Amino acid sequence: MPKKIVVFESELVAAALGEYSAHQCQNWAQSKRITVYENEAKLRSFIKRALSDNYFKDKMYFGVILNVLAKKIKDETGIDVGGYNVSLAANEIRKIHKDHGSEATEFPRGQRAITEDDFVNMPLVMQNPDRIELAADTYNGKPAIKFIKTINGRTTVVSWVSDKHRDLRVQTMYSGKNKDGTLATPIAEQATIKTPEATSGTGSVISNIQKSSQER
Repeated sequence: MPKKIVVFESELVAAALGEYSAHQCQNWAQSKRITVYENEAKLRSFIKRALSDNYFKDKMYFGVILNVLAKKIKDETGIDVGGYNVSLAANEIRKIHKDHGSEATEFPRGQRAITEDDFVNMPLVMQNPDRIELAADTYNGKPAIKFIKTINGRTTVVSWVSDKHRDLRVQTMYSGKNKDGTLATPIAEQATIKTPEATSGTGSVISNIQKSSQER
Protein backbone atom coordinates (compact mmCIF):
# COMPACT_ATOMS: atom_id res chain seq x y z
CA MET A 1 0.00 0.00 0.00
CA PRO A 2 1.53 3.38 -0.99
CA LYS A 3 2.10 5.95 1.73
CA LYS A 4 -0.69 8.46 2.15
CA ILE A 5 0.49 11.98 1.42
CA VAL A 6 -0.40 14.70 3.91
CA VAL A 7 -1.43 17.95 2.24
CA PHE A 8 -1.82 21.32 3.92
CA GLU A 9 -4.58 23.65 2.71
CA SER A 10 -2.71 26.83 3.55
CA GLU A 11 -1.21 29.67 1.53
CA LEU A 12 1.49 27.27 0.32
CA VAL A 13 0.14 23.80 -0.38
CA ALA A 14 2.86 21.25 0.39
CA ALA A 15 3.16 17.52 0.99
CA ALA A 16 4.77 17.18 4.40
CA LEU A 17 4.80 13.75 6.03
CA GLY A 18 4.09 10.23 4.86
CA GLU A 19 2.37 7.60 6.99
CA TYR A 20 3.68 4.22 8.13
CA SER A 21 2.59 0.80 7.00
CA ALA A 22 0.69 -1.58 9.26
CA HIS A 23 3.76 -3.84 9.29
CA GLN A 24 6.02 -1.04 10.55
CA CYS A 25 3.57 -0.08 13.28
CA GLN A 26 3.22 -3.68 14.40
CA ASN A 27 6.98 -4.23 14.54
CA TRP A 28 7.56 -1.08 16.58
CA ALA A 29 4.77 -1.95 19.00
CA GLN A 30 6.27 -5.37 19.62
CA SER A 31 10.01 -4.75 19.65
CA LYS A 32 10.78 -1.07 20.28
CA ARG A 33 9.59 1.73 22.51
CA ILE A 34 8.00 3.68 19.67
CA THR A 35 4.46 5.07 19.57
CA VAL A 36 3.00 6.12 16.22
CA TYR A 37 0.86 9.25 16.14
CA GLU A 38 -2.81 8.56 15.41
CA ASN A 39 -4.73 11.55 16.74
CA GLU A 40 -4.58 14.46 19.17
CA ALA A 41 -5.98 12.41 22.05
CA LYS A 42 -3.16 9.86 21.72
CA LEU A 43 -0.57 12.63 21.62
CA ARG A 44 -2.02 14.29 24.73
CA SER A 45 -1.97 10.95 26.53
CA PHE A 46 1.68 10.49 25.54
CA ILE A 47 2.55 13.98 26.82
CA LYS A 48 0.76 13.46 30.14
CA ARG A 49 2.48 10.15 30.75
CA ALA A 50 5.89 11.62 29.88
CA LEU A 51 5.39 14.43 32.41
CA SER A 52 4.09 12.16 35.17
CA ASP A 53 6.40 9.14 34.76
CA ASN A 54 10.16 9.72 34.75
CA TYR A 55 10.71 6.07 33.79
CA PHE A 56 8.70 6.42 30.60
CA LYS A 57 11.32 6.39 27.80
CA ASP A 58 9.24 5.96 24.62
CA LYS A 59 9.26 8.27 21.65
CA MET A 60 6.49 9.18 19.22
CA TYR A 61 6.82 9.07 15.44
CA PHE A 62 4.70 11.55 13.48
CA GLY A 63 5.59 10.46 9.96
CA VAL A 64 8.30 10.34 7.30
CA ILE A 65 9.56 13.59 5.77
CA LEU A 66 8.46 13.68 2.13
CA ASN A 67 10.01 15.45 -0.84
CA VAL A 68 8.51 18.94 -0.63
CA LEU A 69 9.30 19.48 3.05
CA ALA A 70 12.70 17.78 2.63
CA LYS A 71 13.55 20.16 -0.22
CA LYS A 72 12.51 23.19 1.81
CA ILE A 73 14.69 22.07 4.72
CA LYS A 74 17.67 21.39 2.43
CA ASP A 75 17.27 24.70 0.60
CA GLU A 76 17.34 26.62 3.90
CA THR A 77 19.91 24.57 5.84
CA GLY A 78 21.86 22.44 3.37
CA ILE A 79 20.83 19.30 5.26
CA ASP A 80 19.05 16.40 3.56
CA VAL A 81 16.55 14.69 5.87
CA GLY A 82 14.30 13.22 3.19
CA GLY A 83 12.82 9.94 4.45
CA TYR A 84 13.70 10.69 8.08
CA ASN A 85 11.14 10.32 10.88
CA VAL A 86 9.84 13.34 12.77
CA SER A 87 9.99 12.22 16.39
CA LEU A 88 9.48 13.43 19.95
CA ALA A 89 10.93 11.51 22.91
CA ALA A 90 9.36 11.40 26.36
CA ASN A 91 12.58 12.53 28.03
CA GLU A 92 12.68 15.62 25.76
CA ILE A 93 9.13 16.50 26.80
CA ARG A 94 10.31 16.46 30.42
CA LYS A 95 13.38 18.52 29.57
CA ILE A 96 11.40 21.13 27.66
CA HIS A 97 8.89 21.37 30.50
CA LYS A 98 11.73 21.82 33.01
CA ASP A 99 13.61 24.40 30.91
CA HIS A 100 10.69 26.37 29.47
CA GLY A 101 7.55 25.38 31.40
CA SER A 102 7.55 28.07 34.10
CA GLU A 103 6.39 31.67 33.74
CA ALA A 104 8.82 32.59 36.52
CA THR A 105 11.78 31.69 34.32
CA GLU A 106 10.31 32.50 30.89
CA PHE A 107 8.92 35.98 31.62
CA PRO A 108 12.37 37.56 32.24
CA ARG A 109 13.48 36.08 28.91
CA GLY A 110 10.60 37.78 27.09
CA GLN A 111 8.98 34.41 26.56
CA ARG A 112 5.97 32.53 27.90
CA ALA A 113 5.77 29.12 29.51
CA ILE A 114 5.38 26.14 27.19
CA THR A 115 2.09 24.30 27.78
CA GLU A 116 0.58 20.99 26.76
CA ASP A 117 -1.10 22.73 23.83
CA ASP A 118 2.32 23.79 22.55
CA PHE A 119 3.44 20.15 22.48
CA VAL A 120 0.25 19.31 20.58
CA ASN A 121 1.01 22.07 18.06
CA MET A 122 4.65 20.99 17.68
CA PRO A 123 4.02 18.73 14.63
CA LEU A 124 2.21 21.60 12.93
CA VAL A 125 5.16 23.94 13.48
CA MET A 126 7.49 21.41 11.88
CA GLN A 127 5.21 20.41 8.99
CA ASN A 128 4.15 23.90 7.99
CA PRO A 129 6.69 26.42 9.38
CA ASP A 130 6.88 30.10 8.54
CA ARG A 131 10.65 29.82 8.52
CA ILE A 132 13.40 27.18 8.75
CA GLU A 133 16.94 27.91 9.94
CA LEU A 134 20.12 26.00 10.70
CA ALA A 135 20.74 26.35 14.43
CA ALA A 136 24.01 28.01 15.44
CA ASP A 137 24.80 25.26 17.95
CA THR A 138 25.03 21.53 17.34
CA TYR A 139 23.52 18.86 19.60
CA ASN A 140 25.98 16.16 20.64
CA GLY A 141 27.97 17.08 17.56
CA LYS A 142 24.96 16.69 15.27
CA PRO A 143 23.40 19.57 13.29
CA ALA A 144 20.18 21.08 14.61
CA ILE A 145 17.37 22.71 12.65
CA LYS A 146 14.99 25.44 13.86
CA PHE A 147 11.35 25.46 12.75
CA ILE A 148 9.60 28.76 13.47
CA LYS A 149 5.88 29.52 13.28
CA THR A 150 3.60 32.11 14.86
CA ILE A 151 1.22 30.21 17.12
CA ASN A 152 0.48 31.89 20.46
CA GLY A 153 3.52 34.04 19.80
CA ARG A 154 6.56 33.07 17.74
CA THR A 155 7.08 29.40 18.52
CA THR A 156 10.43 27.77 17.78
CA VAL A 157 10.99 24.01 17.65
CA VAL A 158 14.63 22.88 17.52
CA SER A 159 15.28 19.37 16.20
CA TRP A 160 18.55 17.52 15.78
CA VAL A 161 19.52 15.12 13.03
CA SER A 162 20.06 11.52 14.13
CA ASP A 163 21.58 9.68 11.16
CA LYS A 164 21.81 6.46 13.18
CA HIS A 165 18.05 6.24 13.66
CA ARG A 166 17.13 8.38 10.61
CA ASP A 167 15.22 10.72 12.92
CA LEU A 168 14.68 14.45 12.97
CA ARG A 169 14.20 14.51 16.71
CA VAL A 170 12.84 17.39 18.77
CA GLN A 171 15.45 18.72 21.20
CA THR A 172 13.76 21.82 22.62
CA MET A 173 10.91 24.29 22.09
CA TYR A 174 10.21 27.82 23.28
CA SER A 175 7.81 30.63 22.47
CA GLY A 176 7.76 34.42 22.67
CA LYS A 177 4.91 36.75 23.48
CA ASN A 178 3.03 39.21 21.34
CA LYS A 179 4.63 42.64 21.03
CA ASP A 180 2.10 44.04 23.51
CA GLY A 181 3.13 41.41 26.05
CA THR A 182 -0.08 39.37 25.78
CA LEU A 183 -0.54 35.90 24.41
CA ALA A 184 -1.68 35.50 20.85
CA THR A 185 -5.13 34.29 19.91
CA PRO A 186 -5.33 30.53 20.57
CA ILE A 187 -4.82 28.50 17.43
CA ALA A 188 -8.25 26.93 17.85
CA GLU A 189 -9.71 30.37 17.18
CA GLN A 190 -7.45 31.00 14.19
CA ALA A 191 -7.97 27.81 12.20
CA THR A 192 -9.30 24.29 12.48
CA ILE A 193 -6.68 21.57 12.68
CA LYS A 194 -8.01 18.18 11.64
CA THR A 195 -6.52 15.18 13.40
CA PRO A 196 -8.12 12.14 11.76
CA GLU A 197 -8.22 8.72 13.33
CA ALA A 198 -5.70 6.23 11.98
CA THR A 199 -6.71 4.47 8.82
CA SER A 200 -6.62 0.69 8.71
CA GLY A 201 -3.23 -0.34 10.06
CA THR A 202 -1.61 2.99 9.24
CA GLY A 203 -0.60 5.83 11.56
CA SER A 204 -2.00 9.28 10.82
CA VAL A 205 -0.46 12.69 11.37
CA ILE A 206 -1.90 16.17 11.74
CA SER A 207 -3.18 16.52 8.22
CA ASN A 208 -4.33 19.96 7.14
CA ILE A 209 -5.15 23.54 7.98
CA GLN A 210 -8.39 25.04 6.74
CA LYS A 211 -8.36 28.75 6.13
CA SER A 212 -11.31 30.66 7.52
CA SER A 213 -12.12 31.85 4.03
CA GLN A 214 -13.02 28.29 3.06
CA GLU A 215 -15.81 28.32 5.62
CA ARG A 216 -17.52 31.34 4.12
